[in-house]
Amino acid sequence: MTQYYLERDNEMIGPLNADQLIENGMTPDSLVWNSLTEMWCPATYYPDVLQQLQKCPAYADQQFSVEPGDVALATTGKRPMMGFWEAVKECWRNKFDFGGRARRSEYWWFQLAIVLGYLLLIAIPILIETGLGFSNSSSSTVLSVVGIALFIILVIFLFVIGIASFAALTRRLHDTNRSGWWIGSLFLCNLLVRFLSFDGPEFVHHNRVIFIGICLASLVVSIIVLVFSCLDSDKEENDYGPSPKYQ
Repeated sequence: MTQYYLERDNEMIGPLNADQLIENGMTPDSLVWNSLTEMWCPATYYPDVLQQLQKCPAYADQQFSVEPGDVALATTGKRPMMGFWEAVKECWRNKFDFGGRARRSEYWWFQLAIVLGYLLLIAIPILIETGLGFSNSSSSTVLSVVGIALFIILVIFLFVIGIASFAALTRRLHDTNRSGWWIGSLFLCNLLVRFLSFDGPEFVHHNRVIFIGICLASLVVSIIVLVFSCLDSDKEENDYGPSPKYQ
């Protein structure tokens, strides 16, 4: 049987069963600790504790609104994995936010959405050309107009999504208690590679040791960032805020 502890007047009272919490002064705003997840959560997060509150005459007419994620946190110790659309909406809402934290499901679902959006923009002209059956002249005109419009949309899409993806990756690194400057170091390595390549193959040949070293550094940093982005959330509150998965 799950045992609970009740916080009251800065004191921890327990162990108690769910039906004993009301007798010991529990209210809907009380913090309750349980032996299953070993976490302090509001009393309303626990389904069996909420039932006891609803049976109490003092709270019988009160409506309690509890999110499913809060219930999962209290009963399993972590919030459920974000769904595809939930993750896309969250990343889009925070597209210019480089602070805070983002869990794995939020980040990787958003990366999938970016790939699908990019493929869709590429596929539209092909579908128009092969599926609408225009004559050669009309098809060429339509494709030219569509091509220009899609090019503009693609540029805007890449710009906005690039910032949103950069922000999401920064928050993902924060979620593992790593700095977003890992991305900055990767960007710097790639910038140096572009700079050394600017004067052509002959310049690269004369500076091949430096060029190869920077390429290897870029590869190593890329692998490190990829590994970090696949790690689980830091369970405790870190320098970037509370855990979106475990708190």
